[in-house]
Amino acid sequence: MKKYLIIAGVVLVVLLGGWVIILMTRKKFTPIEALTKDTTIDENQAKNIADGLEFAMSGAGTNEKKVFDLLTGLKPNDLVLVYNAFGLRKFAFWQAPTNLITWFQNDYSGDELDTIKLLWSSAGFII
Repeated sequence: MKKYLIIAGVVLVVLLGGWVIILMTRKKFTPIEALTKDTTIDENQAKNIADGLEFAMSGAGTNEKKVFDLLTGLKPNDLVLVYNAFGLRKFAFWQAPTNLITWFQNDYSGDELDTIKLLWSSAGFII
């Protein structure tokens, strides 16, 4: 009986320790201030675009056409609103939530990444 109590105590300490480490290392998202007078979309539209980007890049394969369709025509401050609306989301189940820029870095390479870099650099983002 005593042996089981010791094992249970060790398991509890390990679980609590892991939980504390997770809380202490959890990334916090800091939104970037956008000049809303210079936007062509509102926060609800930005959230819809962010959700669409997540859907287009989730799972096996990326729907590049959908991603570029969602981003086409957005002004620099619109991109800031989309970035803020995206916040932190899980790219893969084993990863911690990351921001939209990290999603692009994980999902794109070559010419497509260069196109993404060019688009987002207009809003001051470095990919």
